Amino acid sequence: MAGRGPGPRRQLDRHGDGLDNSPAWDRPLGALQLPPTAYAPGHVRRTLPTGEDYDRYVWLVALMREAGYAPAYLREAHPFAVEDPLVNATYLASAHALAEIAEIVGGDPVPHRECAERVHRALLDRLWDAETGCFRARDLRDDRLLPVLTAGSFGPLLDPELPAPIARNLVDLLLSARFAGAAGYPVPTCDIQAPAFDRAGYWRGPTWISTNWLIWYGALAHDIPVVADLLYGSTMRLVRQSGFREFFDPFDGTGRGGHDHSWSAALVLDLLGARRAPQAA
Repeated sequence: MAGRGPGPRRQLDRHGDGLDNSPAWDRPLGALQLPPTAYAPGHVRRTLPTGEDYDRYVWLVALMREAGYAPAYLREAHPFAVEDPLVNATYLASAHALAEIAEIVGGDPVPHRECAERVHRALLDRLWDAETGCFRARDLRDDRLLPVLTAGSFGPLLDPELPAPIARNLVDLLLSARFAGAAGYPVPTCDIQAPAFDRAGYWRGPTWISTNWLIWYGALAHDIPVVADLLYGSTMRLVRQSGFREFFDPFDGTGRGGHDHSWSAALVLDLLGARRAPQAA
């Protein structure tokens, strides 16, 4: 991640760190010009990665290490730099949480609130696509929004200051046939109608409890029960049917990946705790 600095742009400089093979990364990864390898100098690489091309991932990490992970290098020169709505929305929510903690322990909440406000403005200025009514990741190296929609597009629901009309657009998209409307066990991590969608492909289609939980949490914050109840119910059905798996088929709920996955169990416990918590009068 990039270092701190004034203005929203720097707060938004985030490199794809997670969602490993998300189709949102396909275009910037495919544009990389990798050096010849010592073991196969004549090998011709694929134009676009499909999540199998870990040569690119290793090369990118090696470049960071050689630069000493310097924030200036990561912002200005590293060949892969993407502003992602989910990463930044999570960062924004964390800043609000730090402000609450600061108030409890007698610290200064203002810097954390100012940080959240900068990211809020930058999300709207940099990643909101008014033409299609959704948030998209932006490739910094050619400064354009990326075409594929993923579950990360709903991350900004974690922003408590998100304008109501934008939140409604996100709900319409979430409930459409591109996501929950066509999945028996939402939310698929990629637009079902996208060519890159793969129901078994890790972050290219399967449902994850972690992303369900984040969107559920954002829906609660905006008082959108139709989304919160849908995600609560579908997540519980996944666990009842297939256990605490790493991820799940979005159409039939079949468990995939690791068994007895701890973050799946932890987030289900949080869902249960929130549902059973006493309500204020």
